[in-house]
Parts: sequence; C-alpha cells; structure tokens
Amino acid sequence: MRNGIDIAKAIVLGADIGGFAFKFLKTAWQDYVNNTQINSIKEIKTLKQELRSSLWLMNVGNIGDLRNNNNKRVLLGELYQWINQ
Repeated sequence: MRNGIDIAKAIVLGADIGGFAFKFLKTAWQDYVNNTQINSIKEIKTLKQELRSSLWLMNVGNIGDLRNNNNKRVLLGELYQWINQ
C-alpha cells in the first residue's frame, strides 16, 4: 500500500491489516539523518488525511461503515468473477 486511498480499497475488500514499511522507513531514515521527526509526522498526517478524504468521497462516516457497506464495492473483470464463484 502506498496511500490512504489504498487503505480504503483494502478495507472495502475485507482487509484487516496492511503494510506501509517502505514509505515509513524512507521518511524515518530522512529524520534520522537530519536528527528530526518532521518527515515521519508529516507522512502520518498525510496518510490520515488521504484516508479521511476517501471516506468523505464515498459518503461514509467511519471505517466500520466502510467495511460493512457492500454498496461501495466496484469489482470488475477477473476479480469480480473470482469473488462470485
């Protein structure tokens, strides 16, 4: 996963957890080199805002509503066929 939109997509599809190691390790390394915490905090705030924006665009109040609302799913192609087997 790379951003808050990916988090929203994964939750809609039923995920409980996901990984962001690359982005956080990259910003943590920049902070380590510069002896700050600014980049890591900025990355977390950006991720949070992207997820909030995704929820707002789908007219969903919270993560629980997103997980339980099957009307927000748009599945096409092979994924749609695989899920509906």
